[in-house]
Amino acid sequence: MENIRSRFWELVAFLKEKAAARGVPAENFDAETATMTLLPGGHNLTETGWHLANFKYTGAILIERVKRADAVMILLHARAWLDDNDDTRDDYKLPEPTAALMPLDAGDLVDVVISCDFVDPVYISEADDGELSWCGKKFDPIDYDLWIAERGKVNEAPAEPEDAE
Repeated sequence: MENIRSRFWELVAFLKEKAAARGVPAENFDAETATMTLLPGGHNLTETGWHLANFKYTGAILIERVKRADAVMILLHARAWLDDNDDTRDDYKLPEPTAALMPLDAGDLVDVVISCDFVDPVYISEADDGELSWCGKKFDPIDYDLWIAERGKVNEAPAEPEDAE
């Protein structure tokens, strides 16, 4: 469903772009999700809609025949993306991603395998012709906006050192 956000597939698209910029052909890139668990959401009404469920799963990315230096940069891009875009890691105490660089021969090429757990909430909104039946009503999954604070204050203290006087 296009209305259910998948952080994993967002990461995959981002890393494909970064790998392509380093000369890695698209056919050398593969990704899959596995071990999905469907957890209940808060079942509460939010500004976004009803929080029906959470998809918890592991995603695996395989990038074949990558120069070792490029592989390290791709791993760093993955870490930076997770820090900037995955707001659920701390809340759900998800383990840190794992990675392996597997040498192919005596040369400089490696296969890269990245494995990472994710939790993606699913929000629904009432719809007359909705596909989901829940609590005697019809609903459809909906997009939700992710708001990330870029600045803030705690007890009127500056958020960044340069703001201090």
